[in-house]
Amino acid sequence: MRNIVRFAMYQFVLFFLLFAINVPLDRFISKPFTYVDFLATIIAILFLIIGYRIVNKVYKRFEGIRLRTKLFISIPIALGSIVFLALLENQFFG
Repeated sequence: MRNIVRFAMYQFVLFFLLFAINVPLDRFISKPFTYVDFLATIIAILFLIIGYRIVNKVYKRFEGIRLRTKLFISIPIALGSIVFLALLENQFFG
């Protein structure tokens, strides 16, 4: 049970960071693709590669949890992190 709670916390942080990184980079990527859009895309890809390597190392301890359980935990956690990020954005920028 403790392993599942730790997995849920890691998932929340992972999804929150993924969505939080997407918010500032999204305004630079627009319809007429320019040099700034290219740089924003490269920066986002670098963040994703670095994040993927870190996540691979951290998530090795959760191999004992079944995939179905991980999915049932991850879906509400992803939705919760979106709601939490929206609340933070409304609080600070709204």
